[in-house]
Amino acid sequence: MFISFDRNKKEPLYKQVAHGITDKILSAEFSNNMKLPSVRELSKNLGLSHMTIVKAYELLEKDKMIVKIHGKGIFVNSSVLCPTSNTKIISSWYSSIEDYQPRALTLNLLKNTLIKKKYNLSYAMLPTSLCLDVKDIFMNVLSTQPEALMTYTETSGDSKLKKSFIQYLSKYRSINTNSKEMIIISGTQQGLSLIASVFTNSKDLIMIESPSYTGAIDAFKSSGAVIKALPICNNRLSLNELLKQCDQRPPKFVYLTPNYSNPTGYCLSKQERLELLNIAESFNFHIIEDDPWGEISFEKEPPLPIKAYDKNNRVIYIKGISKILGAGYRVSLLSASENITNTIEKAKACADLGTALLTQRLLSEVLNSPKIDTHIQNIKDFVQQRMQLTIKILRENLNKKVKYIVPNGGFNIWLKLPNEINTANILFECAYDKGITFLPGAICYPLHPHHNEIRISVSYLNDEDYKFAIMKLCKIINERLK
Repeated sequence: MFISFDRNKKEPLYKQVAHGITDKILSAEFSNNMKLPSVRELSKNLGLSHMTIVKAYELLEKDKMIVKIHGKGIFVNSSVLCPTSNTKIISSWYSSIEDYQPRALTLNLLKNTLIKKKYNLSYAMLPTSLCLDVKDIFMNVLSTQPEALMTYTETSGDSKLKKSFIQYLSKYRSINTNSKEMIIISGTQQGLSLIASVFTNSKDLIMIESPSYTGAIDAFKSSGAVIKALPICNNRLSLNELLKQCDQRPPKFVYLTPNYSNPTGYCLSKQERLELLNIAESFNFHIIEDDPWGEISFEKEPPLPIKAYDKNNRVIYIKGISKILGAGYRVSLLSASENITNTIEKAKACADLGTALLTQRLLSEVLNSPKIDTHIQNIKDFVQQRMQLTIKILRENLNKKVKYIVPNGGFNIWLKLPNEINTANILFECAYDKGITFLPGAICYPLHPHHNEIRISVSYLNDEDYKFAIMKLCKIINERLK
């Protein structure tokens, strides 16, 4: 098994080894209770000093990723992994073909998410009952635009969809852009992967909000870049930590979801957005702004995206529509300066030649539909009511030791349990057997996972099932806290 490290990186070798093993564990590539090689064996295998491996194992033990059993060896912590994972486990430390994929949490999560459980609190998506009915629109596209099935599209995206996105962004996100500064991508994940592959390598430093969207962590770790965590403390992004890092070594990119973040639900203030832009300008780095559900705001004056304040093309803006219209579209928008989109277009041509034209034409008509305004308002009303119900249940039934902050938008709420509680145990030993799933917080950290946090998504279940799931989860947590 290959553990990637780079002697030219400023990050110490022992940390690189520890982070590599952490990624293999969280991706379920290493099985529960799997015995890891001894210090001597791993030192010989990787060509590193004994002390480097000793320090790596000490860091892994501190992060609760491994356990050392005197006289027996070093083992993967059994409480870290999901036993229902469909990921094929590597049976031995050595594999016949070395691979350079540092982790695959996105794939692992998707496989586990698709396992049907009645009380699914891990789906951050709309129920079928709230999805916009587009059957008539779809049939009209098929009958009037047959070329959508028979021809290639422009790699940067169909002109009709670009025009529709320009109008949508102006109306709902107060962003003014043009077709040359846009590229249509096959989902947000492709946009992040293209940015990572085109613009980053092992010499670059990337700062990622922590905790963060797992797909972004996967994408940037795959590029080999040095990853630094940008902490979220008390529902605020730590700009002081960013400034400290900039004084030592400015990042190339800062990735964040500032509009009701996935997973925590925090939201940057206008002042923080402007300050972040000033820091980016002063230290010459770019901001990658991921905006999956900025429209779903419960505030009287919803926050504008950072991109709306961007005067100097410091922001690469990615807008997904899966949370608003449905995950099956697999279409998103990337907006940035023309030189950036031109470079990404070349990489996209190598990846898929272009996003499916039929889906683009369908989405264009949906975005132009007079139904879209009512649809978005219905989602906001539904999610706000569901969030209010959630807070009521948590206040009345959940142990006060569990902390949470009420978000003002988005689909998620983030729970923080006492430090000694491992939420993976709650999920895999108790909740999962009851048909209840949630997202363990540990997988949302680019480095040094916290094991006492969870994300609950409020949007997917019907009222009856949702009430039961939340009440039952409160009971399970309370019993564990005893």
